[in-house]
Amino acid sequence: MRRYFVFAALAVLAAVPPAPAQTLSLDPVDASYQALIDSWYRRYLRRPAENFRSDAVAILKSGTAQESLLASILTSPEYTNAAGGGDIRYVQRLITDVTGRPPGPGEAARLLDRLRREDRNQVVYEYLTLHPEALGAAPAPPPAYEYRRRHHRDYDYDRWDPRRR
Repeated sequence: MRRYFVFAALAVLAAVPPAPAQTLSLDPVDASYQALIDSWYRRYLRRPAENFRSDAVAILKSGTAQESLLASILTSPEYTNAAGGGDIRYVQRLITDVTGRPPGPGEAARLLDRLRREDRNQVVYEYLTLHPEALGAAPAPPPAYEYRRRHHRDYDYDRWDPRRR
């Protein structure tokens, strides 16, 4: 008798059609974050994002700044080893990858000095905030008088401001 019940239960399960496959739809925010993270991995680590992507999306959705997450990627041992392992090569590759140009005279030395004295993640985070083009969206470069105003605060450049004429 038990055999018939087991056979009947298996026959019922076999007769029921399978459920239709559910389509996986990503939230547009998740999709944009995944694309951003993929672009960072391809640009800086020169490989596609694999395992870390879902965690990184969750980190960005929680409100963490993009600069902070990118700084953690750029201070990872994988990026350091890909740069050549040494501090000088790391700084040269970091500047080249972030700005898209080779380091200027003294720029690499100043950044290297800060990396040796201060927290590496914080220094890279501050460097990324100075170069927002590293995040993926390339803004228009600031005019020359904006550069002078930021870096030479002891001189009054407002009187030479072309917008005031």
